[in-house]
Amino acid sequence: MAVSSSHVARRPLTPPIVYLGAGVLLGPIGLGLIDAGWREHGRVVETLGELLVALALFCIGLRLRQALEWRAWRVPVRLSTITTVATATLVAGTAHVFFDLDFAHALLLGAILAPTDPVLARDVPLPLESDTESVRTTLVGEGALNQAVALSVLLFALGLTGLHELGPMALRWAMVDVVWAFAGGAAFGWLIGAGTVRLLARLDRDRQLDLPEELFALAALVLACGGAAAIGSSGPLAALAAGLALGNGARLHPAGRVRRPSPRMLGMALRLERAAAIIMLVLVGVLLARVELRPEMFLFALVVLGVVRPIAVRLALGNIALSGADRRTIGWFGVRGMGSVYLLAHGINEGLGAGLAHEIAAIALVTLLTSVVLHGLSATSPLGRQLGTSGRS
Repeated sequence: MAVSSSHVARRPLTPPIVYLGAGVLLGPIGLGLIDAGWREHGRVVETLGELLVALALFCIGLRLRQALEWRAWRVPVRLSTITTVATATLVAGTAHVFFDLDFAHALLLGAILAPTDPVLARDVPLPLESDTESVRTTLVGEGALNQAVALSVLLFALGLTGLHELGPMALRWAMVDVVWAFAGGAAFGWLIGAGTVRLLARLDRDRQLDLPEELFALAALVLACGGAAAIGSSGPLAALAAGLALGNGARLHPAGRVRRPSPRMLGMALRLERAAAIIMLVLVGVLLARVELRPEMFLFALVVLGVVRPIAVRLALGNIALSGADRRTIGWFGVRGMGSVYLLAHGINEGLGAGLAHEIAAIALVTLLTSVVLHGLSATSPLGRQLGTSGRS
């Protein structure tokens, strides 16, 4: 992913596809250097996935240059809420038709496949000739916010299967897994990030000392995620909020002189963000060796990416003023990635039966594979580049 978009566009394979292939090569069906089975390493995969998601979201928050006001975040918020819930529900219905899953387990699969990947969305060479950065920022913002929403839907689905406590009329789930998870995680993460900004300013007001700001940033990430877990709120949201606070000088409306992250810190964040995506893509390639691939799974993936995603995006965007080309691009480039791997591991580790866990894992991983390959190839193909220019209003 360190390859520039212009360089990638001239090649048939994008870096994410290469990393997936590397995982397959290193896995059991290749050289056999890495093995990761759900039964033996399920908790390791979940912990690794959670850490990588938190790290990526923190780095994205640190680097995201988006004003913290409703006008700037309206579209990403609508996509991360309405689109995520609509995607999970529509995927559930599609999974019932394709695989005869009951509603609870179909919704579980829908929650796993609902979130998009903010890191991959940033690095996919979008086909638009104009407004590219606006669309990319929208996709990154959606991917950053929808991880927590998808986790809440996953917990609701687990509750329907009897593996998570919902409470009477799902009130406990609504108050703890939605309201408190969101509010507590966002507030706690912002406080940690703001506290770090003030500490750095006090220690080195004019940036004349050679303070290891990167270590302070990583300490803020650890404190945000650890504290969020301790109070039962959302770790991903806490990581994102801490990163946003650091990146915006702990101000909701930055004005005048604001302590922004140093170029060195931003460079570290970029490298860590991409490293997290690479590790996750390699892991997906390794895990693919552990599942049975069937033709109907690939057809299901095509329906999810080519039908369900555009419908869910259309529901979220409503009458928001966007060009037809931008709408089509946002509807298509919802790349699946690390959030889905973490949710898959979490769902399996909560106690799904072996047969059902194997089936859901196979469907989810095939969809991730199809997403990375199709989104990468369509962005670099002549047809994909025409997507953003045809029908522009």
